[in-house]
Amino acid sequence: MRIGEAAGRAGVPAKTIRFWEDQHLLPPPARTPAGYRDYDPAILERLAFIRHAQAAGLTLEHIRQVLDIRDGGQPDCGLLPDGVAAQLDLPVQTAKMTG
Repeated sequence: MRIGEAAGRAGVPAKTIRFWEDQHLLPPPARTPAGYRDYDPAILERLAFIRHAQAAGLTLEHIRQVLDIRDGGQPDCGLLPDGVAAQLDLPVQTAKMTG
């Protein structure tokens, strides 16, 4: 799906998606032969996660750290930086993240 469709379905402006790509919160999308971004539908879940994490008060750096853990296949958020757990008001050792 192109950026406009992804933006519309995720409820964020296309400019925000480009910014999050620049901040390495989103993986680089595939490109069409004409150079347009071509997103996998799974990006919608990631966009929703970022929006909700921001609404919960996490900084982009903290969101990036959580996504790096998630992308690394480490589901135990006991590895979260203390600042992230503190912002979520969760004990680090008991925080769990779903896939």
